[in-house]
Amino acid sequence: MKNIYEVLRQKELEVQQLQKDIEALRVAARLLADESEAETKVSSGPQPMRTTVPPATTTPRAAEAGYSASSSAGVRQFP
Repeated sequence: MKNIYEVLRQKELEVQQLQKDIEALRVAARLLADESEAETKVSSGPQPMRTTVPPATTTPRAAEAGYSASSSAGVRQFP
C-alpha cells in the first residue's frame, strides 16, 4: 500500500508541472497572436470584411418545437 504523503507529493508535483505547461502555452499563444497581427498589417492594403451567413433552414423557436421554417400553419415535420 502506498504512503498517502507520497501520493500527495506526486500529485502536487504534477500540478506544478501543469501550471508551468499552461504558462508556456499562454506565452506561445501571445507570440502567435502578435505574429498573426503583424502578418495582417503587412498584407496589401485594407481588405473588405467577409461575412458569411448560413442559410436559415429553421427559426430557433420552430427548431425547438420540431417545425421547419418553411412549414405552413403548424404542420409538424418529423426528422
